[in-house]
Amino acid sequence: MPEIEDLLGLGPGVLRGALGPSRRPGRVHGVVDLHHLLDSDVAAGVGEALAALGLSEAFEGVTEETMAVTVDLDEVGRQLFWTFRFRLRATRDDVGAYPFWVVVPDQQHPTTVSTVAGAAVGRRRHVPDLGMTLHELILDVPLRIGDTAVVEVQVDRRPVAPDDDDLEFTLWAPRPTREVEMWVRFAAVVPPVCELRLEPLVGDVDTRYVDTRGSRSVHLAARRFGPGAMTIRWSQTRSTLQDD
Repeated sequence: MPEIEDLLGLGPGVLRGALGPSRRPGRVHGVVDLHHLLDSDVAAGVGEALAALGLSEAFEGVTEETMAVTVDLDEVGRQLFWTFRFRLRATRDDVGAYPFWVVVPDQQHPTTVSTVAGAAVGRRRHVPDLGMTLHELILDVPLRIGDTAVVEVQVDRRPVAPDDDDLEFTLWAPRPTREVEMWVRFAAVVPPVCELRLEPLVGDVDTRYVDTRGSRSVHLAARRFGPGAMTIRWSQTRSTLQDD
């Protein structure tokens, strides 16, 4: 490239800059059968919701390069907001939508997406018996093969029931992902110990207990992770975590 620029009398980097970013999609990983990753009823519910919205093939046109979620808690450790951020890369042309689903056990009403950036909320499908809601996210600009987009979604868990004692959060990675990260932020009461768990679909489960005294948050990150599940669990004592 520098030799060609010299012959044409161009400055260094002019031709390379004119080429723009690579449109190669990179290595494409298919989504694992959700029945291998989720409870069978939830997996079936997700599949039925995708089919009902005509999105059964949507996962095949895009891959998640990075996934991150921030979980904000209230003063007693109950979950208030989940903020998800994905960097997506198209593996084919004309990718205009991305399916986003969440599960809140025993929740009869659909989860609310309170804010979204990089996309608009389209149709949704709720399965009350499973507490599962699937949202269609319509990307701001349709992607061509190799294009990337960043999408941020906030799920509003309010109002939180007084007896809500869900002290953990799990993020599922349905295929190999370059980077996966979870960050739990405490409003007031900080437990002395949190449990961090990585559960790859194939391989050993990695469980660690971390001392969170003096901190206002705890995080878990993994590179080249998936398919599998990532979980952070918080409680007041280590013995409580181990006895459950």
